[in-house]
Amino acid sequence: MQAPPRLNAWLFLANMARDTRSDIESLRDYYMVLEDVYSGRNESAAVRNVRYARNFVGHREPLTMMKKFLLRELGHPVVQFDPHNADHLRLASRWREEARRLVDAELARHF
Repeated sequence: MQAPPRLNAWLFLANMARDTRSDIESLRDYYMVLEDVYSGRNESAAVRNVRYARNFVGHREPLTMMKKFLLRELGHPVVQFDPHNADHLRLASRWREEARRLVDAELARHF
């Protein structure tokens, strides 16, 4: 099996996310890998939820597409990410770990 042309970029981003980043930065980096891997393919529900979590922590605009996700995760409606809110930070940490698991599984397919 031939390695994907962007495998080096995926490894770089995964290593950055794993070793030197905050939960928020790591979630962003892991999702960049997943976004690239799933480009042109249907994403799983887990990848879609990572996308929602990444969008939540990374965008300051009102969140409309992910209201159900945030309600399920936080138990109450949310307009935007608050970096001082402990519940929001726990969400970032939880989905960082899920993103890491998904990226690790994807990378393992190529070794």
